[in-house]
Amino acid sequence: MKLDLKFFYYPVKQILDAKDEEYIALWPIMDDFEKYINTAPILEICRLIVISYKEQYAQQKYWYRKLLDGNAFGIDYEYPKELDEESDRYAPKKVLKRNDFEYVLMRQFDDAAKNCYYLKEFEIKFSTSQNLVEFQTAIESGLEGKAFTKSSTTDQISYIVSNSPISKVVISNTKFLMYIDSEKWVWYPGS
Repeated sequence: MKLDLKFFYYPVKQILDAKDEEYIALWPIMDDFEKYINTAPILEICRLIVISYKEQYAQQKYWYRKLLDGNAFGIDYEYPKELDEESDRYAPKKVLKRNDFEYVLMRQFDDAAKNCYYLKEFEIKFSTSQNLVEFQTAIESGLEGKAFTKSSTTDQISYIVSNSPISKVVISNTKFLMYIDSEKWVWYPGS
């Protein structure tokens, strides 16, 4: 399925006593995106994450919010001790719509001067083991058009990506981890 991802890069306009009609027009494609990412196979979600970041820094809030269960903010859970509850975004299985993810984690940089957060790392831990060969195919499909170098060990594959907001992707049978190049961060006012 080909999804329109332009909402990831749209800076919402703050308009006094009015609504940003261009943003409102994006709501149906955001709804399609949400339905898709909560039903598509795991490897397709990881491929789509790569696609959403490979050309332009995307607003991470859409990934985080669209994966959360509607009642997530009313569910009590603890952050792992190594995370910063103020800046990092952590969602364990019990607050996610998908039951095949153990957790979703977004480590973020707090830019106090701009009053915003930038994504540093995007991590997903899976509930079940994935086929690493199929996972490799999905990630390389997502990276299509970008130059990258690949290295592997018996249990993981790493991709160093050139000329992209993605600096590195690391995959294993149970985890997806993407690192963002801080030189490619984009501030989206109103986000």
